[in-house]
Amino acid sequence: MLYALGPADRTPRALVNPNTLDPSGATAVCGWSVSPNGRWLAYALTVSGSDQHWWRVRDLVSGSDLSESLATTLYAEIVWSPRSDGFYYARSSLPPPDPTVKSPPERILRVKFHRVGDDPRNDRALYERAAPRDAMCDVRVSDDGRWLVVRAWHGLERDRRVFCLDLQAARPEPQWLVPSAAAYFQFVSVVGDQFYFQTDHEAPRGKVVAIDRRRVEREHWRTIVPESSDTLLETTLADDRLVLRGLREAATVVQVCDLAGKRRGEVDLPSAGTVTGFRGRSGQRSTFYSLTSYVQPPRVFRYDLDSGRSVEFQPPRLTFDPSLYATEVVNYPGKDGTQIPMMITRRKGLAASENAPTILYGYGGFHLPLTPTFSLTHLAWLDLGGILAVPNLRGGGEFGRPWHEAAKGANKGVAVDDFLAAARWLIEQKYTSPERLAIRGVSNGGMVVGSAMVRHPELFAAAIPTVAPLDMLRYHRLPRGWAWIAEYGTVEQPAQFHAILAYSPLHNVRSRTRYPAALIMTSEQDDRVVPMHSFKFTAALQAAQAGPAPCLIRVESKAGHGAGLSTPKLIDASADMLAFLCHVLQLQP
Repeated sequence: MLYALGPADRTPRALVNPNTLDPSGATAVCGWSVSPNGRWLAYALTVSGSDQHWWRVRDLVSGSDLSESLATTLYAEIVWSPRSDGFYYARSSLPPPDPTVKSPPERILRVKFHRVGDDPRNDRALYERAAPRDAMCDVRVSDDGRWLVVRAWHGLERDRRVFCLDLQAARPEPQWLVPSAAAYFQFVSVVGDQFYFQTDHEAPRGKVVAIDRRRVEREHWRTIVPESSDTLLETTLADDRLVLRGLREAATVVQVCDLAGKRRGEVDLPSAGTVTGFRGRSGQRSTFYSLTSYVQPPRVFRYDLDSGRSVEFQPPRLTFDPSLYATEVVNYPGKDGTQIPMMITRRKGLAASENAPTILYGYGGFHLPLTPTFSLTHLAWLDLGGILAVPNLRGGGEFGRPWHEAAKGANKGVAVDDFLAAARWLIEQKYTSPERLAIRGVSNGGMVVGSAMVRHPELFAAAIPTVAPLDMLRYHRLPRGWAWIAEYGTVEQPAQFHAILAYSPLHNVRSRTRYPAALIMTSEQDDRVVPMHSFKFTAALQAAQAGPAPCLIRVESKAGHGAGLSTPKLIDASADMLAFLCHVLQLQP
């Protein structure tokens, strides 16, 4: 559901209610963007959780949709023109998946402009080229509407190439700002001829640079905000201030600098947690941000750039007391001695006990940092007297590029080792015991969980891998799997075969072994990680199980990789998972 929020004394107004679009609950809003003048709302729909998105345009004055409907795929975003007359987007002609083809076929990659009210079939192409199947790009536009900045990359590699298009030209031609660099570049803004980027080029934890379009050679790049001990996650521009969101010892910090890089202070956050937002336009001296944690749903704050004060905007009405819970940050040693942070959340006053039921939740992949997010499922678990432990496994982005690369490709098994080390530490420190320890992960995290449970089943009572890639010897031959080769490597390279075989969950299932109780969760229309992974893994576990614990599979109908689940489906899935854990761990709700 999308709402418009006014001043604190006004009731929010519903803008889009997907339940009225599809009473079955299979259709969900998966993206949205409001035009700068506030007249138009572009919103994306997904059906049954598919990665295929359909964009519609709604007139916020009349409340009705225009006739156009525009199809894009996963990772595709739209960017409004500052004039609010249309938006820019990237798309490609993608051939149907063919698992028999080893080399991905080429496709046409296009950057287009859609004018509000026009037929999308007539959208003007500003740039197009033939590209490999794993080629992707995204677009951003400068505040004055002159420059369109395009980032191009392959698959899920972080390496970016960047060019700009002068939209004032009759026929815009690409001008390369970063023609090649083994580094990540995130566009921040354009001021005159200076293009500001966040990058990890020669700065593993991130920095901010300015590139003059008239002198794009690297010797002319200017460092605006140098690399520090903090991990830089995102940089935004709010009026004339750079707002830098980062991690310091696994905790979120937000700093403010001017365009010359001079520090203007650190945002005094109301509480610890995960922060997003801080975007703004020229002339606006305030901006908004959202703050959330494991026990606090998102709260929106207005931040004044001049005074540095934060004021909460329409506080949420809660039916529980977040102050009843506490999160502590601990460090534990990995297999090689590396210190790894882990956040442990539980009810205050809960005495340490080997009998405490515990969920160990992990991810460890794709350079994605695992920072605190709110979940009613986890809140219900805490109210059952449970503990939630979330380690920052290597493979994630919590400590910059080296942290990711330490568990990438042939080193992916390091993430599993870190996860197993977290389990052992919790047991050794008497937070829990193997009879009371459950492990859970989603997508890549589900792969880590599957690998951990079959390698050391004696450590766990229950395991819940969800929409997970589990056949790692063949994943690249399945639909969409080719895009993950940069992260996992491929058995097509003989040198990587044994490394992948060592952690592949399916291929480490051993016959006549006592495995923990397993609830493998998947969705029948998952077009990112096809459910065949879960089917094969479940069958292998059931055939090999020598103990009394159940090995079950839960298949969600009319659903995909996770996005787009209706509220009833989310409730059902959470209820089934908690009921399974209560049964296995002998908890009384």
